[in-house]
Amino acid sequence: MTLWALVFVVVGVGLSIYGGNGVLAAKLDDHPVTPTRSGRAVAAGRRAMFRAGLLLVALGVVMFAVGIIIHTVMALLSIVVVIGAVVGVLWVLSLLRGSRAHKP
Repeated sequence: MTLWALVFVVVGVGLSIYGGNGVLAAKLDDHPVTPTRSGRAVAAGRRAMFRAGLLLVALGVVMFAVGIIIHTVMALLSIVVVIGAVVGVLWVLSLLRGSRAHKP
C-alpha cells in the first residue's frame, strides 16, 4: 500500500503543479480576453486538474497513514502472540514437571 501511496502523491503533486500553473496564469494574465466557449472549457479543465491533483495527494497521505497504523497493529499483535506462545510452553512444561514430581 505504501508504494501506491507514493505513486498517488507524486502524480497528485504533478497534476496540482500543472493545473495550478494554468489557473494562476489565467488569473494573472495582463491582457484579459473575453472568455469564449473554448477558453472557459480550458479554464475548467485546468481547475479540475488542480483539484484532482489535490485529491490524489490527500488520498496518498491517507493511504500512507493507514498503512502505518495497520503495520503497527500487526507488530503489536505479533509480539502478543509470541509472548502468549512462550507463556503457553512454559505452562505446559510446568504441568509436565509437576506431574512427575508427585509420583512416588
